[in-house]
Amino acid sequence: MNAWLTIATAALGSSLFASVLTAYLSHLLEVRRERGSEQRSRDQEATVSALLLADALEGYALVCADRASEALSFLSSGGKVGEQIANVPALAPYSAEVYWQSLGADIAAEAIAIRREVDIASRKLSGLWNIGPDEALDEAPKATLRLGMRAWQGAQKVRSGFKLPALDRSKLAWDYIQTLEEALAKGGS
Repeated sequence: MNAWLTIATAALGSSLFASVLTAYLSHLLEVRRERGSEQRSRDQEATVSALLLADALEGYALVCADRASEALSFLSSGGKVGEQIANVPALAPYSAEVYWQSLGADIAAEAIAIRREVDIASRKLSGLWNIGPDEALDEAPKATLRLGMRAWQGAQKVRSGFKLPALDRSKLAWDYIQTLEEALAKGGS
């Protein structure tokens, strides 16, 4: 009878052990699934944030190319075509949907630096206007070109940092990046 008690105790102990082990392993598996799901969610959040930021910077580059082209046309035509500009375009606020923590310090710092450069150029041109409007009118298109290119380069840094596809310039109705590059090469720096 003592042998049966020993066998029963061993069987009960091993079943209890197996039940506890199964429950523990199930819990670990569930935690791992949740962490994987959370990681995928964070990755998607970072990708969407990067796309929004790249879009904002590319949009600013487009505005800069447009404004600088108008101003350069105005200057080269003696005021017959285009439009004179006295300052750089404002950089619209970045989307509230951008989750900055997901972008990393380098990308966030790049976006902040570009905004700061726009602010500094705007203040510089305002100061030039106070000294002599002609200097501001001459410098504004050049500063606009530089900032447009800077925004374009920042967008490319975001895209490459998150392995996002490059903007397909061949599909653009107007290759404004080429406009920026050519104008800068002609001395718009």
